[in-house]
Amino acid sequence: MRNSSLQKWYCGVDGCKSGWFYVASDGKQFLVGIVSSVTELISLFPEMGRIVIDIPIGLHDKGSEPRACDIAARKLLKPRGSTVFPSPVRPCIYAESYSEACEISELLTGKKLSKQSYHILNKIREVDDLLNDNQKLRFVITEAHPELGFCMLNSGRPLLTRKKRTEGIQQRLSLLTKHLDISKEIYEKALGRFPRKYLARDDIVDALMCLCIALTPEEKLKTVPAVPIYDDSGLPMQMLYTEGHYS
Repeated sequence: MRNSSLQKWYCGVDGCKSGWFYVASDGKQFLVGIVSSVTELISLFPEMGRIVIDIPIGLHDKGSEPRACDIAARKLLKPRGSTVFPSPVRPCIYAESYSEACEISELLTGKKLSKQSYHILNKIREVDDLLNDNQKLRFVITEAHPELGFCMLNSGRPLLTRKKRTEGIQQRLSLLTKHLDISKEIYEKALGRFPRKYLARDDIVDALMCLCIALTPEEKLKTVPAVPIYDDSGLPMQMLYTEGHYS
């Protein structure tokens, strides 16, 4: 490990059927759990160093141009670029139905909203509201895309296996273990603790990927784009990743 004690907690977080699944570490211990909100997660840990979360942070208010980080991630993940869902414009996250979200999106961007993006609107809104209400958390909570993270840990080669299948899970766990040696143990712990109706297998590996990024020393962290682009609320639109090792 990088340190026997990090003195602060570092978390990898992914949305799941019952809320948010997290894997947290202070360098001595690893904890897993499910919370109903990111605010609840923060309240669990007195000293939080970094939270890396699989959710879009920073949104355009209008216009058809995708976020630069989404464009860059799709290019790096080719031919798996479709795993990066189009991020909605901010007014869409307040829609009360899919039809309303599509109307807003079409009005402001000329395009309807994808079903994949609609299904995570509530979680996007939760994080967006949190970061706009508490600007100090902008230095704590950062965005990552797990498939981009796996690609970068795999020497820039996208993983072609499907993460919801056993082969895909095993490939991702093997890659994670090279960088975070306790990954398989954490995976099995979470698998045994939470039923699949609350937590999917790929949610666990995605959160582990985010934790791997969160635990990376600052000097080894990288982003796409390299220089952040900020939205009208001052939120950076960028994805964090690592090419370095933790363990």
